[in-house]
Amino acid sequence: MSLSVKNIETFYGNSQALFGLSLDIATGSVTTLLGRNGMGKTTTVNSIIGNIRCRSGEIFFNNDKISGLPAYLVAQKGIGLVPEGRQIFPNLNVRENLIATAANYSQGKTNWTLDTVLDLFPALRERLNNMGNQLSGGEQQMLAIGRALMLNPELLILDEATEGLAPLIRKDIWQKLYDVKQTGISILLIDKNLEELSRIADYHYIIEKGTVAWQGDSDALLAAPDLKSRYLGV
Repeated sequence: MSLSVKNIETFYGNSQALFGLSLDIATGSVTTLLGRNGMGKTTTVNSIIGNIRCRSGEIFFNNDKISGLPAYLVAQKGIGLVPEGRQIFPNLNVRENLIATAANYSQGKTNWTLDTVLDLFPALRERLNNMGNQLSGGEQQMLAIGRALMLNPELLILDEATEGLAPLIRKDIWQKLYDVKQTGISILLIDKNLEELSRIADYHYIIEKGTVAWQGDSDALLAAPDLKSRYLGV
């Protein structure tokens, strides 16, 4: 098991956001977090990567306890994040954005370099000297994914993987994530596109009010259309 989250409770001050949430991500699999806005998806991600400290419960990555560690140590364990809003460095060019995070935290299990990232995203090769704030939204998302891959992570987390992108760009991003999956990296995805998620993902968790309301594989998700109206509709 790549990641195991066990009964975590997370608070913002005195306001509780997660209530005994548990989930597992198998090595080499793609897992999704689904749910309406405000249900705890991003809080779950922030709890995993160390941006928020869980008040109770435990998180294990490759059998090492990571709950309680600061974010930089969690990253060094081999977890890469593509955050909501991309958060690329606007005053660095594409090349600088990518090499700024270069590392090999997987200890050779993956081999992402500047060249392999640019092979995955040819559009970035053409924009190497452009500053981060000169890129389109789609290019910025490619850069954010490439930057996370430059860590050579064993687990890649994407918060709102294709939010705000044009349909053709979304289609390209989904294909690239499928290609990344083939390299053996585990992936945790947050997105709203059920059709594409069901094609790429192996397992799904629906979060409702800070806890897991439903879990199952893609066949089970597609076979229960009431889940969409009950847990995912506006």
